[in-house]
Amino acid sequence: MATTQNFTVSNSWTRIASGRADGQVVKIEGAGPFNLAVTVGSKSIPPTIAPLTGHRIDGTTDLPLVAAQHLWASAATSTNLTVT
Repeated sequence: MATTQNFTVSNSWTRIASGRADGQVVKIEGAGPFNLAVTVGSKSIPPTIAPLTGHRIDGTTDLPLVAAQHLWASAATSTNLTVT
C-alpha cells in the first residue's frame, strides 16, 4: 500500500522521498511549479546545485527511485506537494 505525504516547499531543498532496495515509483503532484533533484548517498545532504535549478515540473510526474537515491524539491514560491 502506498503512503501519501504532504510537503510545503519553497526556495530551499526539501527531501520528499527516499528509494527502497527493491525500488519504487514515486508520484509527485504540485499545486504550482516546482523543481526536483535526485541525490545518491546520505539522505541528510541536500543537492549541491542551487534551489530552483534541477528538473522543473508543473503539475504531476512519476519518478522511479532505488536504494540510496533521495528526491528533493524546491519552488520559487511556497508550493504544496503531495507525494505517493
